Amino acid sequence: HKMILEKDHISKSNPSTKLVKGPNIWNVVVIDNIDFKNIVFKYRNIYDVIRQFIYATLRMVFQFELPFSISSLTQENPNPQENLFGQLVFTSEWNDKFDQIIEQLLNKYKKNFGVKEINNEILTIIESKC
Repeated sequence: HKMILEKDHISKSNPSTKLVKGPNIWNVVVIDNIDFKNIVFKYRNIYDVIRQFIYATLRMVFQFELPFSISSLTQENPNPQENLFGQLVFTSEWNDKFDQIIEQLLNKYKKNFGVKEINNEILTIIESKC
């Protein structure tokens, strides 16, 4: 009986009624598909594994009240194509280092190198900094 009431309550609930609405409310929505694996196949047929998953969709809204209207953001930004988040200096430096590593390996081995050689070169850079 309790489960029936719970299912009824869930089906009648409308979470959108709990959302704050207004010109200065910024909503960040997160939607994620989650797969839960029931058990690992140890001695079972590998093709039976599909039946042992549970799928769920996570939907969340984070709401922030801004001190100004959202519509003023588009009016003040003359270049809407501009990136909202820039690249960190650290990331930019590592991209350059990685490019140098690939270039050095291409000069040294031409085409005959792989992940092992790349990792070894990265480790030499990291170890020299420590």
